[in-house]
Amino acid sequence: MLPGGRVEQGETAAEAAVREVLEETGLQVSVGDLLWVREYLPERHPGNPHHRTRMQQLQLYFSAQPTPAAAVEASAPDGTQTAVIWHRLAAIGELVLLPLGLAEPLATLGTGTGTGGGTGGGGGSGSGSGSGPVYLGDLP
Repeated sequence: MLPGGRVEQGETAAEAAVREVLEETGLQVSVGDLLWVREYLPERHPGNPHHRTRMQQLQLYFSAQPTPAAAVEASAPDGTQTAVIWHRLAAIGELVLLPLGLAEPLATLGTGTGTGGGTGGGGGSGSGSGSGPVYLGDLP
């Protein structure tokens, strides 16, 4: 699972991304472009063991780069978080990454061929041409 969480009162989505990455990984990052927009509609995933929330969500995925600042211990890991582990991009297909449909766009992003769009389950569009965020729809 990638770092993430809710936007707090008075902060932008990009500021929330910086805060969440720091809280959950201990890394300072510089947030770049908005890559993907994903909707989560819980009523479309009954019985899926990976989806326990009943709240509809709009998820924003940004590019980010670590800053030169020294890493610190994660200060506020998620309740279900057990560790911070970095994986090689080549191994992404071997992981259970949530949302499940995000592995392909991440792998495409890692090859430098675009933003990895077009895999949305429920209206995904875009070619990953780098012209803007890609709508991924309601990925599994």
